[in-house]
Amino acid sequence: MTQATLSDLVLRIASAEPGALSHWMVSNDRYARRLSGSEIDVLAASALADGEFAAKALKIDHSPEGIAALASELGISVIEVDGEIDVAGHVFSADYRPNPPRIRLYTRALAAIDRGLADPRIAEIIGATRALPVLLAHEIYHHLDFVRPTTLTQRHRVTSLRLGPLHLKTELPSLAEVAAGRFAAALLGLHCHPRVLDLLLLWDGNPQRAEAWVEASGAFAPRLLQQETV
Repeated sequence: MTQATLSDLVLRIASAEPGALSHWMVSNDRYARRLSGSEIDVLAASALADGEFAAKALKIDHSPEGIAALASELGISVIEVDGEIDVAGHVFSADYRPNPPRIRLYTRALAAIDRGLADPRIAEIIGATRALPVLLAHEIYHHLDFVRPTTLTQRHRVTSLRLGPLHLKTELPSLAEVAAGRFAAALLGLHCHPRVLDLLLLWDGNPQRAEAWVEASGAFAPRLLQQETV
């Protein structure tokens, strides 16, 4: 039986500095293993800034209804489908496909997140009462990024393998996730990075797994917070 309540865990994630959580997200990218902590910090900060900039560049109604209207204006189809996708232990609640542009929202996952957000304290901590507009905004960023001449991950490719003078460059998918989350938070006025919604989804299916996820993600926060306050 888990010892922590869901609201306690949400508060721990939501209270982390954006740089700390983003550092953790990038550091867990399989292609970031050769990067130093300072290199990860720079990449995470760049991703956060990109998401913030993309949100500020949009002159739209930042309400949930405005986010849905934005998807329509951009020519993105929004489809709700049953279930969710579980890849290597990570459950996805939404995804974006570019050709043709479409966002799929997985109803079972949305319902699980909404059950967590039904707790007024959790909704207040996060700054959201429903999952759908948050996930929709997150995926809209991926569309805006895709249609640019050079995507965020293409601009920040890193060396993943060295063979003498040959350096193999690789993109870090985690950067787009950091940026998309910051984009959604800025558009909707969330109080934290929406990666916290993953916690609600995990908790709904397995509270012990959710608590372990928080313990893993929080391992980086104390060190980074100390660095930022120096």
